[in-house]
This record gives sequence, C-alpha cells and structure tokens, in this order.
Amino acid sequence: MRSVIVLGSALLCVTGLLVEAKQPVKPTKSATQTPKPKLKHPHLHHALWALHHAHHELKVSKEDYQGHKEKAEQAIHHAIKDIEAILKHENDGPFGVPTHHELSEAHKKYAHHPHLHHAIHEVREAHHQLKETKSDFGGLREKALHSTHHAVHQIELVLKHAIRVENASK
Repeated sequence: MRSVIVLGSALLCVTGLLVEAKQPVKPTKSATQTPKPKLKHPHLHHALWALHHAHHELKVSKEDYQGHKEKAEQAIHHAIKDIEAILKHENDGPFGVPTHHELSEAHKKYAHHPHLHHAIHEVREAHHQLKETKSDFGGLREKALHSTHHAVHQIELVLKHAIRVENASK
C-alpha cells in the first residue's frame, strides 16, 4: 500500500511538471518594452566604451611599454573627456554600450591586448564620424579630432612595444 501511494505521488509530481513545462513562457513587460534607444552618434558611444576598457587594460598592466603606458593613459583620458563633452553638448545620453554578445565577438579577433586593439578600431571610426560631420559641436570638434588621433597614435606605440617584447621572449 505504501509503495502505491509513493508511486502515485511521484506520478502526479512528474505529470504536473510536464504540464507546467508545456505552458508557454510569457516575456516580462520590461523585456518587451525596452527598445534600444536611437543614438545620434553611435561611433562616439562605442569609441567611448572602448577607450574606457583600453584605459583599464593599461592600468592593470604591469608593463611600462618603454614609457608609452603613461602617455597612452593620458591620451586616452583626454579623448574620453572630449567625446563625453560632445555627447553632453549633443544631449546624446550615456547609453550605447554594446551588448554582451557584441563584446565577446569584438575581442575574439585579438589574441593579445584585445581592448587596446578594439579601441583603435572604434576610435578611428569615431574620428572619421567627427571629421565627416558638418557640425563643430559647439567648438568641441577640433579638440576631439586631435585627442582621438593622439590616443590612437599612443595606443599603437604601446602595441608596437608589446609586440617587440613578445618577439624577443620567443
């Protein structure tokens, strides 16, 4: 008798789970009502994100890159401030951060120093967007063009030194 009751209870539990599993899962309101905001300057947002991560990658690195680390950190800092100033002037909010999938895909291309490589790509795109626009962003455009160009140059110097060090250790 006891085994019949236990078996019957187990059968009811399994049947209940099957019925529950077959019911469709309804998406939550937040998932269906949160569209990605339209960005006025997507390349600037992506460059800003990439520069923040490149700056962090340099900060945590123990390598000095023959003195280029500090110069690159400063150049990145100035580019970040100039891009933020343009986005603030344009009232183009601090969204535009890539999705988790975009982040993982962007860095698969680079075996070493992925954030530095990706920052070069994104900042070049932002520089191109700044160069092609007719707006001077309230007088901020020229300063941002200079700082983004300088940041790319300094990151490239860091990467050139990193390659030399890696090749020498082989």
